[in-house]
Amino acid sequence: MLWQLIVHHDEDMREMLEDGVRAAFATLGLPARPVDKSNIERAGRSLDDHGLDTCSLVVVGSSTPADSASSIGLTGREPTMQFIRQLKGFWQQLPVVVISNAPDERLAGFLEAYDRTALLAADARLAETLREAVRSLVGGQPRLSSACVRLHIHLRDRRSASWEMLRTGGAKLRTFRASGTLAIDSRKLDDILDESARLDAEVSLDSFRPRSFARLSRDLSDLLFSGAADNADCWSKFSRQRDEAGGMGHMRVRVTLDDEMHTLMLEALRDPSSASLADCWILNAPMYRHAMPRGNEPLFRDAESRNGPINALVVQADPEPGNIPLGEDRVLAFEGLPHAAREAAELEALLQRHAGGSVRRLDLGDADPAPPAERLLKVLLDEAPPQGWQLVHFCGHAFTARPLGACLVLRADRGGALPVHRLASALARTQFLFLNACHSTRDPSVLRALEQQVPALLGYQWKVRDERAFNFARLFYRALFERGAPSYRYLEYAFMRARRLAYEEAVNEAQTRLLADGGDSATEIEDAMRDHSWISPVLVMQMD
Repeated sequence: MLWQLIVHHDEDMREMLEDGVRAAFATLGLPARPVDKSNIERAGRSLDDHGLDTCSLVVVGSSTPADSASSIGLTGREPTMQFIRQLKGFWQQLPVVVISNAPDERLAGFLEAYDRTALLAADARLAETLREAVRSLVGGQPRLSSACVRLHIHLRDRRSASWEMLRTGGAKLRTFRASGTLAIDSRKLDDILDESARLDAEVSLDSFRPRSFARLSRDLSDLLFSGAADNADCWSKFSRQRDEAGGMGHMRVRVTLDDEMHTLMLEALRDPSSASLADCWILNAPMYRHAMPRGNEPLFRDAESRNGPINALVVQADPEPGNIPLGEDRVLAFEGLPHAAREAAELEALLQRHAGGSVRRLDLGDADPAPPAERLLKVLLDEAPPQGWQLVHFCGHAFTARPLGACLVLRADRGGALPVHRLASALARTQFLFLNACHSTRDPSVLRALEQQVPALLGYQWKVRDERAFNFARLFYRALFERGAPSYRYLEYAFMRARRLAYEEAVNEAQTRLLADGGDSATEIEDAMRDHSWISPVLVMQMD
């Protein structure tokens, strides 16, 4: 049964807080089982006895003594702050309410860095504000387990790799750390790189075959987790810790790749024994590509953007078809983008409802005669709000070709291509960039250019049809701004949720088509899938 921890040195205050918690949980239709303690040491023992993984709320006084020997009158805020650091280190989503006898700007600033916290004054309205805070923080939402297993795979050369694992939380306040090497069979790796390239070619020809992706998934798992003793050791430790934590929903995976292996579709990873595409890790847990931190934190990872308004710019490329000249009678032809205007308009409306800051849409297909690159750079550099554009979304085409290199297509004509390195120079204060364009992250030069400025980037490895790209963007932003959801203002969780929803839509589409033809087995449904928009997106984040 879930329980709630109340920590305060004053017995009368503990009784009042206990009554307030019971009343708040009653309004939510949830059972309450408060446990009260008088100091931090006893609170820690209570967490060991009852289990952090079943604790649904912590209410603590701002000046709670560290132990029974500490003087109540001389106790400052540090024991409480250290206690909260420990709790949030094991489980970020644990609701914590702090009760303070006096205004405390330092404590308020400290709590701003953590999600699901509240600072309340111990005044005549405390019973009322406590009920409101508990209803807001707990909110009747499904409870997430505190246990989490983080796996980081480093694949930087063709013969060896390494891994690091960290498990935190669970029934006891404990951690598990492990690391090691992975032996890489270079011939298998070459085959997998070839498989990735063939999949890209199939998608470009609108002939995506799920069996090819399933084979790649199987071969990747075999490459990393089978064969050598070191590889098997990694899988044994990871699978055991993950099972103890509660399964795939309690893992986070990040991968680091060098430029040579940038096209390797590690997003295809799944358990060696899994047979269904539904078991792919990207559908069940946050998984992203890792870049080294260089300054700004990704959007919503810092207190300012996590808790405050954000400024957003939506850039809509000219949707008309056309050609980009490459010299020597070479041109690149681009189809029209019939869904670009609707995508930009819907996203602008969503951000105006939820972002809280300045929101602007730049339509590069309007009648303005100025060169589109000049218009975009002017908006980014000269017309940005004082805090800059923290979120920038681009809907259009992208390409990589000599002599221009990696570019965004602002308008499909001469002068309409903007080199990515020029864009990067104008994004110094941007914390998240969504390049909703085919192949926008396939070339590693795009990431090299952008990672100097932008700490979080979402794009596509493969070709994606205009309407599919629009749909994925819609799913992603809805998940990102759905209050009360675990994905609210978390890029990696919104990304995972959008993938899962896009996958389910692809399955439903295949099932409808199969049923019309008389088929119904799960294997047939996966083989009949034609929509790959749930596979192609890639999220890159600069995080420790």
